[in-house]
Amino acid sequence: MALFKCPECGELISTESISCPKCGYNVNAYMENNGDKLQCNHCWKLNESGTKFCSHCGNNLQYSHSVKDGLPSDDLKQAKIDEHERKTLPIILAIIIIVLLLMCILPQVFIIV
Repeated sequence: MALFKCPECGELISTESISCPKCGYNVNAYMENNGDKLQCNHCWKLNESGTKFCSHCGNNLQYSHSVKDGLPSDDLKQAKIDEHERKTLPIILAIIIIVLLLMCILPQVFIIV
């Protein structure tokens, strides 16, 4: 069972699915029309088979796979890591900014003896 991103909602779904469980998108019709196209592993847009670079974002398609082959497991792991980083980075930056502001407003609290 291979996975790919639903073109409608972005959910990871099986290439063998009849429809997307999240949004109901018709996967069968999509596979019939686009199964041989390459799905960019950066922007997830479709490109014609044999294309070397994504026509949408310019990403090297050397490691991209056709829609019917799905995404390799390493790409799935990287997609999860990227998603986690996008969620945690703003939180970390906000904490740093708050601490710096507190150091400016209340410097006596942060004096180390």
